[in-house]
Amino acid sequence: MNSMTLIHEAGITYRQLDYWTRAGLLDGPRDIGTGNARDWTTGQVSKARVMGTLVRAGIGPRLAAELTDRFLADGYAQLAPGLWITREMPALAGGERS
Repeated sequence: MNSMTLIHEAGITYRQLDYWTRAGLLDGPRDIGTGNARDWTTGQVSKARVMGTLVRAGIGPRLAAELTDRFLADGYAQLAPGLWITREMPALAGGERS
């Protein structure tokens, strides 16, 4: 996937993507040079999407990167005591989902 499609799908800006890559928060494509298009892998796209969601929720990029790594590896991550992100929505009282 190219960078423009990635930023659109992840809901982030090119500036965010560039910063995250330069800061080592998101592994970018390895075989690039000046003026060459970046081709992002499925794993990199998944991480950018989750990071984008967490950053929009007010979490800083560095913490968002750490939480995203845990979330993608384990399927869940604890944001704070009693506050988790998971792949599956847990059943609410009475078995209903919102």
